[in-house]
Amino acid sequence: MPNKTAVWFKIAEQGRSADKKTWGTDPLTKPGNAGYTYTIPECIKAGHYLVRHELVALHDAAQYPGPQFYPGCHQIKVSGEGTTVPKSLVAFPGAYKGQDVIYDASKAEYTVPGPAVFQCAA
Repeated sequence: MPNKTAVWFKIAEQGRSADKKTWGTDPLTKPGNAGYTYTIPECIKAGHYLVRHELVALHDAAQYPGPQFYPGCHQIKVSGEGTTVPKSLVAFPGAYKGQDVIYDASKAEYTVPGPAVFQCAA
């Protein structure tokens, strides 16, 4: 049985553009693309972290078994004066269920699946 410890938190997400013409993955399909850039929140406590990057294929997302998740990971070392350890954590597997409707083309709005993006307190 896989370990389902809730240790993950979201620092960035990209779904469908406001004009509904492009998806966050579109730039990654172009030759010579620069990849994806994200910023680690400054309040995060220094230490070693595993960043899980995920692309979601939505062509079957409105029916079981649902979307296809393509995760990738890399380890980083965060330095700085941050002291925050996020409390809203999720587990993988477990954050999504096969029965979840992640995307339905018949609906106008798209909500990126998973937890809310972590933000430092103001």
